Amino acid sequence: MPDEPTVNQWLSTKPALGATPGDRDYFLRVFYDMQDGVPYYQAYINVYRADPLGEFRLPNGVPGYRLPTLFYLWLLLPADGAAIPWLFLVFATLAVASAFAIGAQLGPPRLAVLGALMVATAYLSIATSSFVVFVDGWAMALTLAGLALFIASVRKASAKLLWAAMLVMLLAAVFREIMIYPMLLAAASVLLLPSGERLKALVPWLAGFGIFGAIYAAHALAIDGRVDRAGTVGFWLHGGFDHLVATLRFFEQLFAGAPWFVPLLVAAGLAGAAVVVRSQRRLGLFLVAVIAVPHMAFLLFGGTGRDLITGSVAGYWGMLVVPIALALAPVAIGRVLRLEDA
Repeated sequence: MPDEPTVNQWLSTKPALGATPGDRDYFLRVFYDMQDGVPYYQAYINVYRADPLGEFRLPNGVPGYRLPTLFYLWLLLPADGAAIPWLFLVFATLAVASAFAIGAQLGPPRLAVLGALMVATAYLSIATSSFVVFVDGWAMALTLAGLALFIASVRKASAKLLWAAMLVMLLAAVFREIMIYPMLLAAASVLLLPSGERLKALVPWLAGFGIFGAIYAAHALAIDGRVDRAGTVGFWLHGGFDHLVATLRFFEQLFAGAPWFVPLLVAAGLAGAAVVVRSQRRLGLFLVAVIAVPHMAFLLFGGTGRDLITGSVAGYWGMLVVPIALALAPVAIGRVLRLEDA
C-alpha cells in the first residue's frame, strides 16, 4: 500500500507508548528506550504497562521477557533502528556459511551451495521485514554455526571442536532460551556412545547447562516477580495443528508464495538427516531429532498471538527450526540423485 512506511522508515521511528500493537513494536520501543538510557527490564515493563491491547498487564511469566542479550548488543549501534538490519546481515552471513558447512560435511559440496542459498533467501526475507527485530533469526544463525561445529567434532572425534560447538550453541540459547533444545538433544545423543566414552562427551554439555542455568537464574532474579501471574497459567499451551502448519509455512513468501513448498523442503531436510543415520548413527539420529522434536512440540506448545490483520496463527517460531532443515535438504537431494553418499 502506498501509505505504508517502508521497513527502514518504520525502524527509524520510535513507537509511541500505547501504540505498540505487536511484538515487533515492543522490541523496537525497547531498543529506543535503552538508547535513551532506560534499563532493559524497566523499558520492557514500560511498554507492557502502556499497551491497551494487552490490557496494561505485565508480561506472562519469566518466559514473557526476552533475554536481554540481543538488546544489549544493539546498544553498540547508532540510536537509529535502521542500523539494525546492517548488524543482522553479519549474523545472516554466519547462517549462510554455516548452512554450507553443514551440507558440505554430510553430502555433495556442490549441492551444499543449494542449502546455503535457501538459507540466504530466508535470511534476506527476515532482514527486509519487521521480523529483523525478533531475536529468533539472530539466535538461529548461532545455532547453525554450533551445529556445523558439532558435526565436525563428531566426524573428527575432536574434543576442541566439541567444546567450541557447545559454546556457540550456548550463546544461541543466551540469545533465545528456546534454542537450548539442540544442546539438550546433543547431550542425549551421548547415550548412543559406548559406555566408556559417555562421560567425557557429556562434560561440555553439563558445563553449558550450568552456565545457562546461572544466566537464566540471574534473568529471573532481575525480573523480580514483575509478571502477570494470572495470565501465566497455561499461556504457552496453545499449540496444535494450526500452529505447526503456521511455523512450517512461515517462510513461504520467500519462495514465490507456494503454500507447500517450504513444508516439502522441511520434509527433505528430515530425510537428509535420516540419510546420515545409515552411515553415522549417533549424528544422524541427533539431526533427525533436531528437526522433528521442535515440530512435534509445536503441536502442544505455542502462544496466543495472532496476526492483527488476518487473525491467523503467528508462525514466527518457524525461524527456530526451519533453517536447519533447509541446510540439510541437499543431503537428501544428493542421495536421490546418487551424486555422493553421506
